[in-house]
Amino acid sequence: MPNSTYALILAGGSGERFWPVSRRSRPKQLLRLVSKTALLEDTVSRLEGWIPRDRILVLTNVEQENSVRELLKGFPEENIVAEPAKRDTAAAIALGVGWVAMRDHFATMMVLPADHVISNRDAFRETMEVAAEAAQDTASLATIGIKPTWPCPGFGYIEQGTPVKLPNGSTTPAVHRVVRFREKPNIDLAESFLRKGNFRWNAGMFVWSVPTILREFNRHAPELADFISQLHGPKDFERVLKANFNKLPRISFDYAVMEKADRVLVNSLHSQGVETLGHDLEVEARAPDGLVEAFRVRSAPGFALAVQWHPEWQVMSNPFSRTLFAAFGDAARARVNARQKSFVS
Repeated sequence: MPNSTYALILAGGSGERFWPVSRRSRPKQLLRLVSKTALLEDTVSRLEGWIPRDRILVLTNVEQENSVRELLKGFPEENIVAEPAKRDTAAAIALGVGWVAMRDHFATMMVLPADHVISNRDAFRETMEVAAEAAQDTASLATIGIKPTWPCPGFGYIEQGTPVKLPNGSTTPAVHRVVRFREKPNIDLAESFLRKGNFRWNAGMFVWSVPTILREFNRHAPELADFISQLHGPKDFERVLKANFNKLPRISFDYAVMEKADRVLVNSLHSQGVETLGHDLEVEARAPDGLVEAFRVRSAPGFALAVQWHPEWQVMSNPFSRTLFAAFGDAARARVNARQKSFVS
């Protein structure tokens, strides 16, 4: 990757999407859902041999800070930071940008959610490195899109345009200009996206150079840019975090910056060359009150996301996940399966 590379891992969350197994103090990224290690542990280990731990910031919140520190024993203590208030992803990413800029004003930076399940680490690394090089060479923001395998209405889409032409005149086949971001569609619109072929699931992963993201914050979110400018060193970081973070606007990063920026790229992850998990995963987790949570995930090629549970028995989906259900016994399981069948057929 170009220049020194840093990673911001977003490890907050309300703990509501996988209730009753998850709690506010232990959201899904702190649970061992698909292996013997928690999703957050997997996210950190995915960067081993690539990004040193002293260049990784794990951002959580005050309710989950102790659990995160207990889980990540041996991780640099000063690199685990708790947001003093919930202010959504724009403020969280601004905080991360300030933390990186204090250390290297010309670094490359990636943003990663802590609740992804990624089976093919080589493909993940290659995808991020290609996106980083294109973002650096074109002074753009880059995001990751997943080629959809079915018309899922459960998450956002990215409409991709023409391939990116680099300053040396070459093109990068996997990297395209972003035409626009699309909100979660209804099933009919999602089907039309699939037919058109140039839409990708929004994975919520980003990469850019520090100068580029600072430029975009200044253009589109000056209040957040001003907050970043106040972070000069470790002492300033702690002081500004405690004094000013809770005053920042509560807005998502997509709304604040990505949808307004005019230079945005998407690197698409295709199934070609990516391993397929090739099986459905079924898990049961028994909560302390005796309720049983069962879920099933069929992965997209090589990738899957942690699952969710919804109290109204709606079939939910996330990027990289195919189907999902939660059940409290056979009757409820049948009810969810029936809705799933009509939902995706």
